[in-house]
Amino acid sequence: MSKITVIVALILNNCSILVPIFDMKIFINIAIFGLILLLSCSVDKGNKQSKLSKDKLSALHSGFNKRELTKEYITSSRDSVVIVAFGHVYGLLNHPDVFDLLIDKVNEQDPDYVWILGDVVYNNTEEEWAVLFEKYKGMNGERFHAGGNHDMNYHYERYHGSKENQWEAESRYLDKIGYRYLTLEDELANYMLINMNDSLDRISEYLDRMLPQLNPVKQSILFTHHATWHPNQSKVDDPKTWVKKNFPRDSLLPKLVDFDYMIYGDWSEGFYFNSIKLNDHKYKVIDTGNLKEGDPLHITRIVVRSDGVEARPVSIPIPLESNWYKKSPH
Repeated sequence: MSKITVIVALILNNCSILVPIFDMKIFINIAIFGLILLLSCSVDKGNKQSKLSKDKLSALHSGFNKRELTKEYITSSRDSVVIVAFGHVYGLLNHPDVFDLLIDKVNEQDPDYVWILGDVVYNNTEEEWAVLFEKYKGMNGERFHAGGNHDMNYHYERYHGSKENQWEAESRYLDKIGYRYLTLEDELANYMLINMNDSLDRISEYLDRMLPQLNPVKQSILFTHHATWHPNQSKVDDPKTWVKKNFPRDSLLPKLVDFDYMIYGDWSEGFYFNSIKLNDHKYKVIDTGNLKEGDPLHITRIVVRSDGVEARPVSIPIPLESNWYKKSPH
């Protein structure tokens, strides 16, 4: 074989190697060396990206944005306020006709506020959010969101124990909604939203900062996605339990004794409004969540007056021939 000159260019990040080769044996040796170097640089790049992602996530969790830390006052001259609340409805994305029925039922309540209490998307994709916001254009009432575990994560990653793109997932939610916590007041009540996907330390920090800003002469209502009072929590050794809160309820409940009502919207078998006694304190809780496609669907109508709160479920009438009753792809 006649000698030929082959130039092998290995471009690795910011450096390149040019090697003249005069026979096949040298070519193979250099190719192997280049492959090893390439893999080494790829691992190093991956490690840098992973560290960068963790640093960004840490920054995202290091504080609260301006809206989260600014109590909003809503002017209203009415002697009662109508709230519609619901949660765990990502199945609606597969059934635009049923979504329209829910919106019609919301509008029938003539709501002042609509509290959407999480799990309104499944995988937190741009496409899902686009569909959601297009539907919201037909919904009346001032809208507020509580982030669910589906909304603030990439479900397909977290379910298998990965948090590789967690910063991106949470940033997408924040970009779409603008907040993870809220503190509001109108003529009749204080309203607070806390992010139950967060750590106990973060939730406690927010409560410490914003509870003193609640008007003490008005009733206080807490909105969440996960049930603050339910004993369910995630297990470190079981990634499939990540959808639950990651701390015991008894570590948080003592901080919530100033709230007259706690309203949540996670997965639920149906409407629930009752008082429960825990640690010698009575909590009034309202469950507004739904189950899955194929199950009955409802919203919750809540009327706030100066002397208390009334709540009842409002069923969504879905025709029996609807695809809603067929097996869900999830």
